[in-house]
Amino acid sequence: MYEFLTDKVFLDQLDHLRVKEQFVKITVLSWKEDPIQEIQGKVISGSLNIDGNSSLRRTANLTVFAEEQVNDLTQIDEILSINRKVKLELGIVNTVPSYTYTKTNEHDQTYYYTIDYKKQYGDIIWFPLGTFVMFDPNISHATTGVTITVNLKDKMCLLNGDAGGVIPAAVEFHTKEQENPEGEVYIDNPTIKQIITEVVNHWGEENLDNIIVSDVDERVKQVVSWSGTGPLYKVQLNGDEVYFSIDYYDALERAHGDPSQIQAYESGEEVGFILTDFTYPGELIGDVGMTVTAVLDKIIEILGNYEYFYDVYGRFRFQEIKNYLNTTFTSQQSWDYNHGGAAAADLLQPDLEQDYNIDLSAGMSVYTFNGSDLINSFTNAPLYSNIKNDFVVWGARTDSYGNKFPIRYHLAIDRKPERDVNIGTLTDPNYVYGIHHGISLYTDEFGVVRARTYVVSYPTALDFPRVGNPERVYYDVNNNKYYIWDPQAGTTGDYVGVSEEEITGQTVYTLDWREELYYQGIEAMQTATDRSYYFTELVSELPKIYDLTNQVFKEELINDPSSLDFYFDIIDTTSDVGKYSVDNIGRRGYAVEEDGINCVFEQEVPDVVFIEIGSEDYDYIKDECNKMGQVYSQVKSNIYSLLVMGGWQNSAYQRVCELIYQYTNMNNSITISAIPIYYLEPNTRITITDAGSGIYGDYIIKTISIPLDINGMMNLTASKALQKI
Repeated sequence: MYEFLTDKVFLDQLDHLRVKEQFVKITVLSWKEDPIQEIQGKVISGSLNIDGNSSLRRTANLTVFAEEQVNDLTQIDEILSINRKVKLELGIVNTVPSYTYTKTNEHDQTYYYTIDYKKQYGDIIWFPLGTFVMFDPNISHATTGVTITVNLKDKMCLLNGDAGGVIPAAVEFHTKEQENPEGEVYIDNPTIKQIITEVVNHWGEENLDNIIVSDVDERVKQVVSWSGTGPLYKVQLNGDEVYFSIDYYDALERAHGDPSQIQAYESGEEVGFILTDFTYPGELIGDVGMTVTAVLDKIIEILGNYEYFYDVYGRFRFQEIKNYLNTTFTSQQSWDYNHGGAAAADLLQPDLEQDYNIDLSAGMSVYTFNGSDLINSFTNAPLYSNIKNDFVVWGARTDSYGNKFPIRYHLAIDRKPERDVNIGTLTDPNYVYGIHHGISLYTDEFGVVRARTYVVSYPTALDFPRVGNPERVYYDVNNNKYYIWDPQAGTTGDYVGVSEEEITGQTVYTLDWREELYYQGIEAMQTATDRSYYFTELVSELPKIYDLTNQVFKEELINDPSSLDFYFDIIDTTSDVGKYSVDNIGRRGYAVEEDGINCVFEQEVPDVVFIEIGSEDYDYIKDECNKMGQVYSQVKSNIYSLLVMGGWQNSAYQRVCELIYQYTNMNNSITISAIPIYYLEPNTRITITDAGSGIYGDYIIKTISIPLDINGMMNLTASKALQKI
């Protein structure tokens, strides 16, 4: 019926018609949505409002002429009454001229084809505006006649409690009773997709044919962790085949005696996936008086980036929002630990181009406003206060013994130290940041290798502080002797004499920009100059993750980044968001501490699905994996039974990525007053190119207000959409 909505050429010509003749058609429906009567040409005024931020997406108000005998809107047998629904359509007289085009066949013969749009689409083009329930009518009698004003809400009012959708008794949606072929009753867990369909159908009384649930899989890959008392050994066999064993010598045999082919996972580590029904994690209970929309909101809290609404055809839709960052199901980030032969110091660095360039849009623009021929006015309001350039995310990591440690991810948009290619060393000069003389390394009381160059002088050793600082060298001027504070000397620590040769130290060529900032700060302590904003945390934390002796990130952290307690990174000013760097706009910090953050980086989960040999689902799951092209491993019950639900890791890194998305744009919000375009929808992407207003780029529609009279202008609000940052 609405085939023209897919014809972009026709719609563009229709939008640009200089003269338009317009009608509004109201089709009165029964409560079961069977058509009763059409009311056309009697609308005096009205407007349609569409809000992309609300599940009650469409609301409208209408004032229409009525028959003289209509005087009691409380009677349910009237055309407009409490037991009626209405379908709104707006019609434009089809004056789009015919379109002629040519085609050439394989014999170079040219044929002319003409599309007669009036013949193809009819005399009037009717745009669907939605199906509504009537609220709060008002009747007015005057010398000019009888008019009725009625407020309309789309069918979400039947789910949110306004006109239905209230749950009368406590209901457990996460479980349901099933009966097997033998007649035995058992408790099963419905999938999230089944729950959505059931709650809208049963408690919202919506027909199953009108319920469309998209982007929610029935089956998913559930992360699993190893819970055995000993290690689980993984062996990568030929091709994609993976073998798991709890016996090291069995694994070694499968690896043909090569221990490098074996990877061990300890208890609590995530080891892979199982294929399972996508059910609600935990309890989903509808209390007395709760609405259907409240249940759906609980589901969205779990899924993340989803929305539900009624479309213009009166169909319920539950789907992923296409134009925003998906905060729940973002793919696990991985980075190249090799960097094509780069210095060892770069091994733990995420690739900025890959890891911080978040794709914020999954779809193309649905409409382009090119120039101002359709647009009456623009308003543009960038929000400067939304820009941040220094992010710190705090959380807490728990080790295998239950001990908690604070964790932190610090990311800044700032200028990094530059590599100095003029310093020649045995290493690749392209990876040298600076040269530092007189560096002395020492091991602190916790076994961490640290550096010191700061020498402080006192008249005699008797003038030294009662408790010294291990990062300083103390000089006795009277006796010309050097001392360091050793926390392990004596019972409570003491000063220990060292030779001048020991404290003179070595020359260090820095291979990582963090290492360069660290040594710059240590040297600045001697001269009482600026030690840089980042030195305070680097002097404490960098030696814990970076081996100053060998100038590499520590191997155990490379192998398991989830065990990190601290990470610091800088997005350099040469990146796309460099205009918001600390140098340009000052330091604008944003710090957050969240209980749910439990690691700096998530552990990389092997992309392998476990299948239990001999299980009743064995053949079915194996076929599933083969159809998906999914790598799987067949394991015995003694291994499968020790796999427990994982996916508990919530990294500070992912949270930092979300903060960058939120706070490196000005939330540019524009308002457009334009000739009405009746097929635009909220939460979709439009492109604007208007030289007069200086507005260029893609925007996400937030709200639309459309007048239902011929002289009105459409008002549209939208926010800036960035593909990458």
